[in-house]
Amino acid sequence: MSEGTGSVRATVLGAIAEAARTAPRGADPSGPLEDLGIDSLEFVSLVQMVEDRLGITLSDQDAAAVVSVEDLLALCATTVARADSPTPPL
Repeated sequence: MSEGTGSVRATVLGAIAEAARTAPRGADPSGPLEDLGIDSLEFVSLVQMVEDRLGITLSDQDAAAVVSVEDLLALCATTVARADSPTPPL
């Protein structure tokens, strides 16, 4: 699925707002997701929401390294870009 950087950002921020039940506008993007009230169970739901909306799969290892809004945005942007890159022929 092809998503522009702005679209990925809007999708991820929308999912965070849903998971946190609030708009993350005033939150520090480098601060922990926990500061938005997102605990470990809500984080699992958040990851599933983002995967479904962007049509991607985040590895458990990559997702486990996510601490902040910035981390999740960067991971999703990288994963979308990787998914959109053509695979070179063998």
